[in-house]
Amino acid sequence: MSFRLCILDKCPRQLEETSQQALQNSVALARLAEQAGYYCDWVAEHHNSPTLASPSPEIVLVWLAAHTKTLRLGAGGVMSQHYSPYSLSRVITVRASAVISISLVYWRRVWDLP
Repeated sequence: MSFRLCILDKCPRQLEETSQQALQNSVALARLAEQAGYYCDWVAEHHNSPTLASPSPEIVLVWLAAHTKTLRLGAGGVMSQHYSPYSLSRVITVRASAVISISLVYWRRVWDLP
Protein backbone atom coordinates (compact mmCIF):
# COMPACT_ATOMS: atom_id res chain seq x y z
CA MET A 1 0.00 0.00 0.00
CA SER A 2 1.34 3.44 -0.87
CA PHE A 3 0.32 6.83 0.43
CA ARG A 4 1.25 10.45 -0.15
CA LEU A 5 2.50 12.80 2.52
CA CYS A 6 1.11 16.32 2.78
CA ILE A 7 1.65 19.29 5.06
CA LEU A 8 -1.02 21.46 6.65
CA ASP A 9 0.62 24.83 7.16
CA LYS A 10 -1.16 27.41 9.32
CA CYS A 11 1.79 29.80 8.88
CA PRO A 12 2.56 29.95 12.61
CA ARG A 13 4.10 33.14 13.89
CA GLN A 14 6.00 33.53 17.14
CA LEU A 15 4.96 36.64 19.04
CA GLU A 16 8.39 38.23 18.48
CA GLU A 17 8.30 37.47 14.72
CA THR A 18 6.83 39.57 11.96
CA SER A 19 4.29 38.13 9.52
CA GLN A 20 6.98 38.40 6.83
CA GLN A 21 9.25 36.11 8.86
CA ALA A 22 6.39 33.64 9.31
CA LEU A 23 5.78 33.60 5.55
CA GLN A 24 9.50 33.09 4.92
CA ASN A 25 9.33 30.11 7.29
CA SER A 26 6.39 28.74 5.26
CA VAL A 27 8.43 29.05 2.06
CA ALA A 28 11.34 27.24 3.73
CA LEU A 29 8.96 24.48 4.87
CA ALA A 30 7.46 24.15 1.37
CA ARG A 31 10.91 23.92 -0.22
CA LEU A 32 12.00 21.30 2.30
CA ALA A 33 8.80 19.32 1.65
CA GLU A 34 9.39 19.55 -2.09
CA GLN A 35 12.96 18.26 -1.72
CA ALA A 36 11.76 15.43 0.54
CA GLY A 37 9.16 14.31 -2.01
CA TYR A 38 6.01 15.43 -0.22
CA TYR A 39 2.89 15.50 -2.39
CA CYS A 40 1.11 18.67 -1.26
CA ASP A 41 1.32 21.70 1.01
CA TRP A 42 -2.08 22.87 2.26
CA VAL A 43 -2.44 26.38 3.67
CA ALA A 44 -5.23 26.91 6.18
CA GLU A 45 -7.32 30.08 6.45
CA HIS A 46 -7.34 31.64 9.91
CA HIS A 47 -8.45 35.04 11.17
CA ASN A 48 -8.01 37.12 14.31
CA SER A 49 -5.07 35.17 15.67
CA PRO A 50 -1.82 36.95 16.48
CA THR A 51 0.09 33.67 16.20
CA LEU A 52 -1.03 32.72 12.67
CA ALA A 53 -0.07 34.60 9.50
CA SER A 54 -2.50 33.09 6.98
CA PRO A 55 -5.78 35.03 6.97
CA SER A 56 -5.68 35.05 3.17
CA PRO A 57 -4.55 31.69 1.80
CA GLU A 58 -4.79 32.81 -1.83
CA ILE A 59 -1.95 35.27 -1.21
CA VAL A 60 0.12 32.64 0.59
CA LEU A 61 -0.48 30.22 -2.31
CA VAL A 62 0.82 32.75 -4.84
CA TRP A 63 3.89 33.29 -2.66
CA LEU A 64 4.53 29.54 -2.34
CA ALA A 65 3.92 28.96 -6.06
CA ALA A 66 6.61 31.53 -6.85
CA HIS A 67 9.11 29.65 -4.68
CA THR A 68 8.39 26.00 -5.53
CA LYS A 69 8.43 24.00 -8.76
CA THR A 70 6.77 20.61 -8.32
CA LEU A 71 4.92 20.73 -5.01
CA ARG A 72 1.14 20.58 -5.28
CA LEU A 73 -0.39 23.47 -3.34
CA GLY A 74 -3.78 23.76 -1.69
CA ALA A 75 -5.93 26.07 0.36
CA GLY A 76 -7.85 24.18 3.00
CA GLY A 77 -11.13 25.42 4.36
CA VAL A 78 -11.57 28.56 2.26
CA MET A 79 -14.76 30.20 3.47
CA SER A 80 -16.45 30.61 0.09
CA GLN A 81 -19.01 33.17 1.21
CA HIS A 82 -16.15 35.68 1.54
CA TYR A 83 -14.87 35.24 -2.01
CA SER A 84 -16.24 35.78 -5.47
CA PRO A 85 -15.86 32.97 -8.04
CA TYR A 86 -13.62 35.29 -10.05
CA SER A 87 -11.31 35.78 -7.06
CA LEU A 88 -10.95 32.02 -6.56
CA SER A 89 -10.36 31.38 -10.26
CA ARG A 90 -7.43 33.83 -10.24
CA VAL A 91 -5.73 31.70 -7.60
CA ILE A 92 -6.19 28.55 -9.64
CA THR A 93 -4.59 30.13 -12.74
CA VAL A 94 -1.56 31.58 -10.94
CA ARG A 95 1.06 29.29 -12.38
CA ALA A 96 0.62 26.95 -15.30
CA SER A 97 2.98 24.36 -13.85
CA ALA A 98 1.44 24.48 -10.37
CA VAL A 99 -1.43 22.32 -9.31
CA ILE A 100 -3.50 24.29 -6.84
CA SER A 101 -6.46 22.77 -5.02
CA ILE A 102 -9.03 24.68 -3.02
CA SER A 103 -11.23 23.11 -0.36
CA LEU A 104 -14.33 25.27 -0.08
CA VAL A 105 -16.36 25.65 3.10
CA TYR A 106 -19.78 27.20 3.32
CA TRP A 107 -20.31 28.20 6.89
CA ARG A 108 -23.15 29.97 8.62
CA ARG A 109 -23.48 30.77 12.26
CA VAL A 110 -26.35 28.99 13.95
CA TRP A 111 -28.01 32.30 14.79
CA ASP A 112 -27.98 33.26 11.06
CA LEU A 113 -30.08 30.27 10.04
CA PRO A 114 -33.72 31.02 9.23
